[in-house]
Amino acid sequence: MRLTFLALCLVGTLFANPAAADLISIEITSEHTSRPLDCNGGGAALTMSGDQFSLMAVLFSQGGGFSPRCPYPAGATLQVIARWSGIDAPGSFIYQGQTGTFGGINGPALFVQFVSDPFVVPPVDGSPIVSLPFTLTASIGAAPGQPGPFDLHGVGNMVFTFVTPIHGSPGFPDLWNQGSADFVIATP
Repeated sequence: MRLTFLALCLVGTLFANPAAADLISIEITSEHTSRPLDCNGGGAALTMSGDQFSLMAVLFSQGGGFSPRCPYPAGATLQVIARWSGIDAPGSFIYQGQTGTFGGINGPALFVQFVSDPFVVPPVDGSPIVSLPFTLTASIGAAPGQPGPFDLHGVGNMVFTFVTPIHGSPGFPDLWNQGSADFVIATP
């Protein structure tokens, strides 16, 4: 019985997925988008870099997910989550001098997600700007002839700007009609 178990473990080790063992973990030290992301989608260019790594992607406005959707009631607690993947986030990267691409129909995909710390929506008569930490998690799958797969991660500061305050009437809350998040990682 023990010999059979050991033999199965050896066979499992020999035929294990080699890509899982080759996962390249990169701490992102610089990241920004070409414009703040908003509750209506994406539509921004994303750049990020880390040790011997750089990436450029397009975050298509219709393909991404940004939650929660607007409007935002004053006093509500929010946690902003923005994510894109697959053909909704095509682009390229350079790792140790080798170039790779992602986001095609049959190629590897980028998955990228920004998650803010929870925060309280300010009153419509207060400051429309909230600044707080966020985490970035991302991955790029492996493809023949290019480096990968990658596990990308980092922390930064999100500045959320609320716009178009709406004063509620009796029975209706005060609202911010829209808002946008600027996610930035900048390590000195």
